[in-house]
Amino acid sequence: MQVQDITERKLAEEALQESESRYRTLFVSVPVGISMATEDGKILANNDAMLQMSGYSAAELRQINMSDIYQNPEEREQLLKLIQAEGSVHDFEVILKRRDGTPYHASLTVAPFTLGTKDALLTVVQDISEHKRMEERIKHLNQLLHTIFNISQFVARERNRDSLLKGVCDTLIETRGYHHAWAILLDEFERPVVTAEAGLDKKFLPMVKRWNVAD
Repeated sequence: MQVQDITERKLAEEALQESESRYRTLFVSVPVGISMATEDGKILANNDAMLQMSGYSAAELRQINMSDIYQNPEEREQLLKLIQAEGSVHDFEVILKRRDGTPYHASLTVAPFTLGTKDALLTVVQDISEHKRMEERIKHLNQLLHTIFNISQFVARERNRDSLLKGVCDTLIETRGYHHAWAILLDEFERPVVTAEAGLDKKFLPMVKRWNVAD
């Protein structure tokens, strides 16, 4: 009976060691950042991907609070409230900052877990900066196409060149988000024929007057 108990205990210990080994391998080798921290922000552990992403060493991260790597610490407070309400959080987008202060967009998946005797939060961090840049690029191109379409429609129906230039300026402000727009039509000798503007501040008016044909 005693031999059986020892054998069972040994098998259980071997299974535990194997499980811990698999966990360590997974923790170290996954290509996304993994960070473990207490709810109050004490950082307990990070994998290599997280160190590379953040620019910190493991020792440096253990000396700072989790909120210190947020560009806006209020976002971590929002995250904690969601965890308390829902238990875990998936794809929560925040702006983090690297050791040199460079901000980057990140998507966080966070779940509570127990590390030894400590209650902690396991955070999986994905750098989505490139994805965000692509989103902004697509948004910019869509706005540009929309603007070109609106201007081409305006050109097709407007015959008065003064109204045409004014309409182009107004369209640029309405569809491109510009605060100011100024257009000038030159003749073959590069002399101004017609100018138009929209939304110009007073500080730009002297420049407009210098180009005005009447001047």
